Amino acid sequence: MPAGVEVVRRRGAGADYLFLIDHTGRGAEIPADGVELLTGRPVVGPVTLPAGGVAVVREPVAGPGGE
Repeated sequence: MPAGVEVVRRRGAGADYLFLIDHTGRGAEIPADGVELLTGRPVVGPVTLPAGGVAVVREPVAGPGGE
């Protein structure tokens, strides 16, 4: 992950939640696949994190207990 971009993954019963915070003021593209929960938009490939922005992506969990 790019330096200055905080990335935290939390695992739920049926999905992972990827929390992204840009501390650089430049923005970034972070690989993800799911739904960006703040906008409701689907994400396939990188999620574009705006300068100083925040994103939360729900990603399906593959395998037992997931989709």
